[in-house]
Amino acid sequence: MGIRIFITFVAALMSFGCFASSYRISAEEQTKMRDEAEDWIDDMPDGLQDRLSDAVNHAIQGMNSEIDYFRNYKDKSPATGYKVDVKDFQGGLNGNMPMRVYKAQKPASDKAMPLLVYFHGGGWSMGSLDTSDKFCRALADEGNVIVVSVAYPLAPEYPAPAAVTYCKAAMEYISSKAKDWGSDASLVSMGGDGAGGNIAVATYKSLKKKVRVKSLVLYYPLLQTNGELEYTLKRKYGRGYAFDSRVWEAFVDAYQDNSELNITDLPPTLLISAGRDIVIDKEKELARNKNVKYIEFTMALHGFITDGHQTTAFEKAVEFTDVFLTSSDFR
Repeated sequence: MGIRIFITFVAALMSFGCFASSYRISAEEQTKMRDEAEDWIDDMPDGLQDRLSDAVNHAIQGMNSEIDYFRNYKDKSPATGYKVDVKDFQGGLNGNMPMRVYKAQKPASDKAMPLLVYFHGGGWSMGSLDTSDKFCRALADEGNVIVVSVAYPLAPEYPAPAAVTYCKAAMEYISSKAKDWGSDASLVSMGGDGAGGNIAVATYKSLKKKVRVKSLVLYYPLLQTNGELEYTLKRKYGRGYAFDSRVWEAFVDAYQDNSELNITDLPPTLLISAGRDIVIDKEKELARNKNVKYIEFTMALHGFITDGHQTTAFEKAVEFTDVFLTSSDFR
């Protein structure tokens, strides 16, 4: 009996060790993250962040020419090199929400696969299906996860709670169709980067458990939509680190959500933060929840999912997301 208990204990330790190692970041990868982030800062056009905040503020006043430029600037052409079948369709609220489903041409299994409903970032004011296209393709290309990307109405034309209202309807629709794509309603998760992460959390809360959400996957989510940024972070990273405090203030003004986002009582959650980011304090607050797997890319900057420069952080995010969504042990 004692030997059996000992063997079980050792097996559990080995299992835990294997799972923990799945989220490992080497010193070399950390160095690459730092160097790629610094190169992105160096390559960023002078005054870009100020022009972006001005564009959002002018859009709030009804002048949209500048923000339309940035919306087109943020959109990416479809990524290549991934063996993924991609199909655009419409559904959700009024049946006309743009969506895009991604599935590996050769899935790793013929069983029902996890499905991730993805909401793009862009400060609630920019972004489209194309913005997160590369990430969705890369994740689906791993062969283990189906991804459905959702476009939602943008602020300031559609302030809060429009995005959440639409995304709630999208989640209900996708969950009902999950089997058609080779998944199941019990295997559907939600996620997003930046504002998309905020929308994923808010949508989960709005669903009130009427639709099952297996887990959340969040990358540098904008969890604060009112008040003042934490002083030390604002002073340290508020200028010159890819996501300026003035841009955050413009995004928040455009979105017009003065409520406090409830970040408790969430399903199992993967949270990946950029270490040099003005919004990381709220993410660390979320990370204190017991069912959150928290990973900080210490030297990365806000935007590594879509910026096209922070390649190592992007690739590790894809890798860790694939592990998280396909594991039976979310911790």
